[in-house]
Amino acid sequence: MSRYTWLGAHLGEPSLTLSIDLDAVEGLSAEREALWSRVAAADFLTRGEKREAVGYGRDD
Repeated sequence: MSRYTWLGAHLGEPSLTLSIDLDAVEGLSAEREALWSRVAAADFLTRGEKREAVGYGRDD
């Protein structure tokens, strides 16, 4: 059994998944701020590419 499926199997919900909201982890805020700064300064990227680079879906 995969280490990612044991909880769902235990609870009778085989499609259950867990995920982490990395934006809510305060310890990663410096890295996140650096990423946003680099992406904002990248004039060669389109708006959609910038959104994708920071973890949002493309809107174009």
